[in-house]
Amino acid sequence: MTIATRYNVDTAMPNREQTQDLLAGAIGDKYEVLEWIGGGGMADVYLARHRLTLGFCAVKVLSDYLAHDEAVVERFLQEARTAANLEGNPNIVRIYDIGENQGLFYLIMQYVEGEDLATFLDREGPLTPDEVIYVLSEVAKALGWAHQNGVVHRDIKPANVRMDRNGRLIVLDFGIAKATTVPSALTSMGEKLGTPYYMAPEQIRGETITFSTDLYSLGVMGFELLLQKKPFDGESYQAIEQGHLNNEAPDPHEIDDRIPTDLADVILRLLEKDPANRYESAKALVDDLKRIGSAERPAEFVPEVGLDLEQWRQKEPDSPTSFGQSQVEPEDDPSRGATVVEPTRSAPSGPSIPAAPAMPTPDRGGGGGGSKAWPIFIGGGALIVAALVAAFMFTGGETGGDDAEVPTVDGGTLQALDEVIQTPTGNMLLVSSGSFTYGDNSPESPNPLARLDLPNFYIDETEVSNAQYKQFSDATGHAAPPNPPFDSNYFRGKPGHPVVNVTLDDARAYAAWAGKRIPSEHQWEKAARGPDGNIYPWGIATPSGQANVLGTQDGFKETAPVNAFPAGASPYGAQNMSGNVYEWTDAPYRATPQEMSDRGEYCPGSATGPWSVVKGGAAAIPADDLDLRSYFRTPMPGGCRIPYVGFRCVKNVETTAN
Repeated sequence: MTIATRYNVDTAMPNREQTQDLLAGAIGDKYEVLEWIGGGGMADVYLARHRLTLGFCAVKVLSDYLAHDEAVVERFLQEARTAANLEGNPNIVRIYDIGENQGLFYLIMQYVEGEDLATFLDREGPLTPDEVIYVLSEVAKALGWAHQNGVVHRDIKPANVRMDRNGRLIVLDFGIAKATTVPSALTSMGEKLGTPYYMAPEQIRGETITFSTDLYSLGVMGFELLLQKKPFDGESYQAIEQGHLNNEAPDPHEIDDRIPTDLADVILRLLEKDPANRYESAKALVDDLKRIGSAERPAEFVPEVGLDLEQWRQKEPDSPTSFGQSQVEPEDDPSRGATVVEPTRSAPSGPSIPAAPAMPTPDRGGGGGGSKAWPIFIGGGALIVAALVAAFMFTGGETGGDDAEVPTVDGGTLQALDEVIQTPTGNMLLVSSGSFTYGDNSPESPNPLARLDLPNFYIDETEVSNAQYKQFSDATGHAAPPNPPFDSNYFRGKPGHPVVNVTLDDARAYAAWAGKRIPSEHQWEKAARGPDGNIYPWGIATPSGQANVLGTQDGFKETAPVNAFPAGASPYGAQNMSGNVYEWTDAPYRATPQEMSDRGEYCPGSATGPWSVVKGGAAAIPADDLDLRSYFRTPMPGGCRIPYVGFRCVKNVETTAN
């Protein structure tokens, strides 16, 4: 479609209002398009809001005059897909969707409430050395993740790094990024993409672009942030390019002797003409920055939030007739990156089994002093990667009015949904349908805040105990788990404690035998936090007697019985969802090579298999650790056996016709 036929004019370009109307027509069933917020030239950017979760997002629209160039459109779509595959790093902007409608090409992405570094630099002046170390470290982490996935950004500059309102740095605009492992006919020989002030010599010459090219651009950016001037300037693009090609970069320390020589040396190494003389990787740069100073965010390094979203937060979204869905599908959620839709698992009925033995009285006197014997293998979020690959499992039925289907559980017809049901493997609690708060907007959260909707389901009141797992093992011949190092008779000697050292497949096998399944991450988090988004199952205060955490002040040296902390129950009554043992979820996770290497120390031979997410922290975790927070997630190889990882099960509310 041409501009003339779209607007019935001969030469007029669509203005912002017209483009906004077209965009609303394309995505208005799911998103309310609010206002133009930037762009021009190649693309315009609009603020939008998801109608169900009320989460904000940015929508980039390819300029109309470029939408008729097939090569540009193909590059836009191909490289947007490349960027969308970079989910899993909190320092990279998330891509939610790409699409086309009647010649309008758009990209829906995370909206970062804050300001870019170029604007910050203009307002505040040169950054301090500590601030520059922080910026370089955070951007290098994002580039390292992209490079591990075979993607070079090719346009690193302050305007493409945005600081959110908490000071977290997020790299934007992978729009000209290139997947190095995929040859593309879309980039002609010698074509240069990028901004001349920040381009590496090899990029200017039209030579092969490598990961080192991004590091050179990062060096230019670091120089500019320190001195509020660029290392190479001129009155024309040609003059700037000649500086990159032929002139040695000025020494920042010689320009301003307040700049530490170690930091100046880092900048100069990044600005080496020969890629072989730069850092060999983004990780090597991060390591060197750690050597010369702290990479923590300086306390005063905060943005000025330019766009006021309160006006939109206080305004109810309009209600187009085409929008009527009441339940979130994975692709509808703008607060997430690319998601993996969990396959429906059919849980076969298990054999007839006896009731589980009663849980023993908590053995609070048997702990003894001293610290936990098993090393703390996870904590402080050291290995987190905000991979945005949560699992969805919406297979349960909803109940309606008098003429609706009657819900049943285990084949028994119920007149109403019971708050508690008894199964041969223990009590299960109703988690009623409706919306709940998922994730958190704090800098350490791997998932941003969102309101999601789930149907009714039941969840085990407690973690699966050794006694319950033994029933399964005895009935099916499935191997019993090995005892943990802190207790050579743990599995048989502590029937009321949570089963540990089980793989994800072990947990799935137990769940299928019991007529249940492993929870999705969303189900687990709703059951732990309640509808209002508690930080911990009991509220917002760090554990103080509500959970089994590191130390013996809670009465336990290692794990505790599964029903030992009723004061720490979730709003639905589920116990021990913080502390005691991590719990498996069926949330697939794509691990990085570094994570595989790190986990290999604890899981020899298993770290390369399919990974999933564990939640809730464990007895080996200190009370102030992030892992104990219900919105946190920790990646784990599915084949890993850990002395502090167990599980609990869920069950859908089944329906039958009257």
